[in-house]
Amino acid sequence: MSESMRIAVPVESGEGLEAVRSEHFGHSAAFAIVDVEDGAPVATGILPNPPHSQGGCMTTVNLLAANGVQAVSAVGMGRGPLNGLMQVGIAIHHDAASATVGEAIAAIIEGRTTPFGSDHACQGHH
Repeated sequence: MSESMRIAVPVESGEGLEAVRSEHFGHSAAFAIVDVEDGAPVATGILPNPPHSQGGCMTTVNLLAANGVQAVSAVGMGRGPLNGLMQVGIAIHHDAASATVGEAIAAIIEGRTTPFGSDHACQGHH
């Protein structure tokens, strides 16, 4: 990876590369926003996830797009956000192995993720 990219990773708690990853995109507390340049993370930030009641999953999708996110790392998400992210041109990386934001970013940089497909999507909300 020799270009720059902004990646969002859903998180449960913490900040930076040590933040604990959330297993579900739409129900995460926030998103770690990581800027990657020339194959290395160079800056991190946190973006709170708005409540679903304010427009469903598309509120989150639009928030990420408005903040320049180009890729998302996710373990699970519903079909709504999956379709929404694809519509706005955000790449979705499936990664069920990484426990922290740093591990998820490394997996993308090193090419250890797979494209998130409809077979990975959750069938409903819990």
